[in-house]
Amino acid sequence: SKVLYSFDLTATKNQKIVITSSEGKTNTVEIKDGKIFIVHAECPDQTCVKTGVLYYESLPIVCLPNKLIIRFR
Repeated sequence: SKVLYSFDLTATKNQKIVITSSEGKTNTVEIKDGKIFIVHAECPDQTCVKTGVLYYESLPIVCLPNKLIIRFR
């Protein structure tokens, strides 16, 4: 329930951000060409990686094991 980062994807340069959960597990989030997606996750099911690029406000990228949600605001 805490906002870690907020980006304007049209103005943000390409970058990778490593986010560490309270349990010490990491997710690597990439912003590239105005798109955002998870490229690596230390979780068993990899659903967040398989979700791909965030396109819609109504469909966030979620990593339940690491308690991470990426969404448009």
